[in-house]
Amino acid sequence: MGAAVDLNHAAWSAAFPLLSAATEPQVQEAWNLAGLIWPNDGSGPATSEAEQRTLMNLLTAHLVQLGQMASTGGSLVGRITSASEGSVSVSVEGFGQLGFSRSWLVQTSYGATFLAATMKYRGARWIGAPRRSFEPRGTPWAP
Repeated sequence: MGAAVDLNHAAWSAAFPLLSAATEPQVQEAWNLAGLIWPNDGSGPATSEAEQRTLMNLLTAHLVQLGQMASTGGSLVGRITSASEGSVSVSVEGFGQLGFSRSWLVQTSYGATFLAATMKYRGARWIGAPRRSFEPRGTPWAP
């Protein structure tokens, strides 16, 4: 069974000082949104409260930073692949190569850290069925 945690705004602000411009209601709203993206109701894969709190804090920081980037005029979505100066030119890599969720997460360092920390929950291991042999045994024509 997973863990569920509540936002500790003072601890969150201390852990993410670069995002100190965000107000407590803004951070709480981002926390609530993060809970829709990553399960924070006890049904998720993170079993310890410490790990759950870290993951929720990272995802909340990612959402807050995306909000701050959007409010300051940062409307580019994706990774900048090339830039020019004379006559201003910018090329941005879209969501095609990494997939939507990974591309969305790697827009901030907090999202990239969240992605790396949750990789152990994103994979699958295939275990094939045992091999069966259908060769006749004990029949008169078998050598």
